[in-house]
Amino acid sequence: VAIPDTPGGLNKVLQVLAESGANVEYMYAFLGRKSTEHAYMIFHVQDVEKATAALAEKGIACVGQEELTAL
Repeated sequence: VAIPDTPGGLNKVLQVLAESGANVEYMYAFLGRKSTEHAYMIFHVQDVEKATAALAEKGIACVGQEELTAL
């Protein structure tokens, strides 16, 4: 997930996931080399479709492997 690199950015994503009922099993940060506007978090969730839909509904971008390797 691409998260705006601002205070509260991660909290917004976690609130969306919690409200959707998506269970986050674990997460970790990913540092991109080219972007200074976004931070990236990798989430492992039980229901990927539910989490992805909830994030998309709130305008939060999910980033695929291809995009991450280009960072």
